[in-house]
Amino acid sequence: MRVKSFHDSIVSRLQSVYSERESVNIARWLFEEKTSLNAQSNEDISIRNREILERSFDRLMKGEPLDYILGNTSFYGRSFKVNEHVLIPRPETEGLVEQCVLDLRGRRGGVTNVLDIGTGSGCIAITIHKEVDSVKVLGIDISEEALKVALANQEILNADVRFELHDILDETKDTALGEFDLIVSNPPYILKKEKQKMSDSTVRFEPHIALFAEGSDPFIFYRRISDFAVTNLLSGGSLWFEMNEFHAREIKEILVQKGFLDVRIFSDLQGKDRMIQGIKP
Repeated sequence: MRVKSFHDSIVSRLQSVYSERESVNIARWLFEEKTSLNAQSNEDISIRNREILERSFDRLMKGEPLDYILGNTSFYGRSFKVNEHVLIPRPETEGLVEQCVLDLRGRRGGVTNVLDIGTGSGCIAITIHKEVDSVKVLGIDISEEALKVALANQEILNADVRFELHDILDETKDTALGEFDLIVSNPPYILKKEKQKMSDSTVRFEPHIALFAEGSDPFIFYRRISDFAVTNLLSGGSLWFEMNEFHAREIKEILVQKGFLDVRIFSDLQGKDRMIQGIKP
């Protein structure tokens, strides 16, 4: 079979789930990323390439996110490696990074120290490093497999970012991390009982450790990270969170109770309250 004919058959099969335009784009991405073939070529497709594409198609039709199948995703204008051990970055996380970048660029003085808690793929930590001069960035995560992805992205994007294995819920290790001018986190905040409200693809394929809060408290990480920031954030430093739009009031109250000043909520491009900032006195 010719490459073009096989491409057209993939597009036709994808249209049982996707629109025609989406099907064409997805097929093109699969061909380019998985085989580097020109989808319109009239050369014969090899057995190996056909098998690779068929496996990719089967994974897609079972609901696996395209980003995992391709092995990468776009974030803040850069390509990041992703797999089943890390969350696929969302546009609202780009908004969080944009606010942090603006915050850091507005500071004066020497080197600025940044901590990214729950770094996952490293997209927040690496992007801040690439976008802001004179920053030292540390990304921490409880997952060894996630840190392997972050380290791979560090190498691919030539980023001078430090990554460490660390459980932020373990208070005994707080002092070992040091002090920071800015702390940012997109922590797990979904309760397991809320699974039914989520897309099947997210629940089945993305890492639950990065999605779901432990126990019955959806704010456990917000409380814990806020306590950490009380002692490890320098005076005048910023604490930034991504959050569920429906919990903005509760999270603001947490920051106020912990003593943070000028607590402000920021909206994403859809007008949803998805980011919050507090200033250490």
